[in-house]
Amino acid sequence: MALTLIYTTLLAFIPYFIAVWRPPSLKWIIAIAVAARLGMLLVPVTLSSDVYRYVWEGKVQNAGYNPYRFAPDAPELAGLRDANWERVEHREVPSAYPPLLLFVFRAGTTPLAFKLIFTLFDLATFWLLRRLARERAVIWAWNPLVILEFAGNAHSMSMAICFFVAALWLRERNRPWPATLALAGAVLSHGLAVPAAVAVLISKPWRNVRVWLLFAGTVGLAFLPFADAGTTALLGLVHVAGRWRFNGSVFEVLVGLTGGEYWREGFGGVWIAFEGPKRIAGMLVAAVTAWTVVRRYRPSRAALAVTGATLLLSSTVHPWYVTWLVALCCVEFRVPWLVLSAGMVLSYAARVTELTTGVWVDSAVVRWIEYTPFFALWLVDTVRRRQ
Repeated sequence: MALTLIYTTLLAFIPYFIAVWRPPSLKWIIAIAVAARLGMLLVPVTLSSDVYRYVWEGKVQNAGYNPYRFAPDAPELAGLRDANWERVEHREVPSAYPPLLLFVFRAGTTPLAFKLIFTLFDLATFWLLRRLARERAVIWAWNPLVILEFAGNAHSMSMAICFFVAALWLRERNRPWPATLALAGAVLSHGLAVPAAVAVLISKPWRNVRVWLLFAGTVGLAFLPFADAGTTALLGLVHVAGRWRFNGSVFEVLVGLTGGEYWREGFGGVWIAFEGPKRIAGMLVAAVTAWTVVRRYRPSRAALAVTGATLLLSSTVHPWYVTWLVALCCVEFRVPWLVLSAGMVLSYAARVTELTTGVWVDSAVVRWIEYTPFFALWLVDTVRRRQ
């Protein structure tokens, strides 16, 4: 089943790229987009186990516990353990998800429920992109990776993307306060929204102290229901940022240049790997963000540049992370990022290997196949635009 999904998704990119260059009529875009998602809803989740974590953290909250305080293997939660708990990975790590997403987790009790929830956010994103980008909304509606990740794998990223696109649309309609709340909603739905939100907030149309105060106040208030966790609320995020490493590109070059792997004990006793390369990567992302200000990029272009830089410099790049770039490419059309969305499907080779052998393998060969076409096209596109 896993290999069939990968092959089918890769083959679907052929008609997809044809549609990108020659968009069909709106009725065909909607019909095929909905049909593809309905079909994927019926497919069992095989390429990811994240949805089982969603079900667990919703159950923990509904039982009156704070998932920032108690990891899945905490003795206090022993009475809640069930068959779903057995499928949760990294049970020693407390929640790393933002508050608004945790609230949504309360609403789902099965993988299918989360498939439906995040597919609805996915379709809402298409509705918004249709108003922002007109016929280019097909870039999102028909993207095989988008369909696989939300209707197929029940990933939560569609929620953050939906809020972010809503913020861009509302700001374009000169509604700054609802736009600011939507931007805060994106940050409160996934951590990857943070660099994009920063890029937008410091762009000229958003540069307003009252907007920044509303944004910060909304984000701060959302954490109040979980305040009893104190600083332990950061532990899950520190685990993810400090320990995880998978499918990186430029980050792997930084690791090679700085002398390989080393570990240091950090916040809360969590061991941090590759601290040097991560500091360099952070400074480079900050430099790209500053560049968008100097060059006076419009908000959508700044978000694409900063999000793209964040992913290329990240130590962990899961396929669903790239759906951010697919959404932004509807507004800021860039072929290299769309090609990367196709290449990302290959990274699921690690999951297939794990299912068959029990060993997770982050293959350098797979990364070369994924990223080489992207960087080649990115170089050509950059030169062409400069000329």
